[in-house]
Amino acid sequence: MPINRFFDHMNFAETQEQDLVQCLVDECIQIHGIEIYYIPRTLVDEDYLFGEDNISNYNAAISIECYLETFEGWDGEGDILSKFGLIISNTAKLVMSRKRFTEEITSQFSTIKEPEEGDLIYFPLTDALFEIQYSSEENPFYQIGKNYTYTLSIEKFAYSYETIDTGITEIDNIETQYSNLDDAGNSQGDNANIEAEADGSADDAFDDTGTDDRGTGTIDFSETDPFLNY
Repeated sequence: MPINRFFDHMNFAETQEQDLVQCLVDECIQIHGIEIYYIPRTLVDEDYLFGEDNISNYNAAISIECYLETFEGWDGEGDILSKFGLIISNTAKLVMSRKRFTEEITSQFSTIKEPEEGDLIYFPLTDALFEIQYSSEENPFYQIGKNYTYTLSIEKFAYSYETIDTGITEIDNIETQYSNLDDAGNSQGDNANIEAEADGSADDAFDDTGTDDRGTGTIDFSETDPFLNY
């Protein structure tokens, strides 16, 4: 037999109850949540085969509230000492209001309709960047015939010479901390201390005989990359 038309919770013609639930969800997140910064990614040279871009830019940061679902601590494998060095694999889940996302992010960036994989989340409390790995739109699943939140799976961001210029000092300092900048502010520029050691101009640059003759230019960071044009 057909469902009772007076208690149809999946096909509402009226939206008053849905709006009420959305307002309650927003209020709960604002009461029990935390403030983060959403940082959208700008693609510079997208690889359409793999759908990735190794030269991404992050030029804006928008403040928005979210609920930290992982409340007992970071998930993931934690700190791992591998042959490539120390790997910090912290993960977490965030709950973000769909309505608030539209009000704060979509209103400024019309092309961003929902959280996208590759965008960043900045946690002021831990002074760390996290990358969105997956965004779920159907959890919880259609309460009163509608979805009200996004559930974001995030992972600690591994910096790889992306340009971070949001205008917020705490966020932009992360790029300064991990990149190798020259006096002109160019990323991957010359490192005076390393090159001084390689060229033999440092105080301790001498061989076994005490002669400062290591300035052979074996390591010269100002040389043109031979693989640049290939």
